[in-house]
Amino acid sequence: MMGRMLCQALNSKGQPCEVYALKGEDRCLFHSTSEKAKALREKAHHPGGFISRQELLRTLTKDFRELASRTDEESRRQRLRLVPLLHELINETQQLAKLKKLAKEKGLL
Repeated sequence: MMGRMLCQALNSKGQPCEVYALKGEDRCLFHSTSEKAKALREKAHHPGGFISRQELLRTLTKDFRELASRTDEESRRQRLRLVPLLHELINETQQLAKLKKLAKEKGLL
């Protein structure tokens, strides 16, 4: 199976971007100038358009699982970069669930 390609653009510090490229493109959502990327960025700026933590967690988990099936050094480095993000998102998601539960119990929601 062919792995996903990283964005071919440079970040503001002049270093290679470490975000996955959009499917069928060589640049990520933020560096792409395609109509598809423009539409996705526009959608994100509308109320309710931002990706939820749960959706981001699902996406990162899917990426991690794909990388876990590979044994090359680059995949290992990418897994090591994803682990802290996954832990942070899981913790935030759990904390938000607790806060929502507490708010409902107190009649705030």
